[in-house]
Amino acid sequence: MNKDTIASRTYRLGSDHHVKVEIHQPVAVDDDYKCSYTIGWPDREEVGHAMGIDAIQAIFLALQKVGIEIYCSKPAKRGDLIWHEPGGGYGLPLPKNLADLYEGDDPPI
Repeated sequence: MNKDTIASRTYRLGSDHHVKVEIHQPVAVDDDYKCSYTIGWPDREEVGHAMGIDAIQAIFLALQKVGIEIYCSKPAKRGDLIWHEPGGGYGLPLPKNLADLYEGDDPPI
């Protein structure tokens, strides 16, 4: 885990691979905050960020962006991406317009 990583989670992808998600410490950028994240897919590392008016909003929006990437990924749609158990969901927030992607134990937020 990087020294600026504040949270991480690892998903299983099939029997041989993992997908690691890391949320990084928000940093002040002018009057806003930037929260970066990484998603470590087996074939690539995806890096992104979210901007918020404060650190909490930046973290929440970064988690939503990660949620969109995870729930809309091909492995998730195929049912190959697993957190705790198959079909149990991924435990990330989604925007209201994507709440129909929740599954298993995922509560709509």
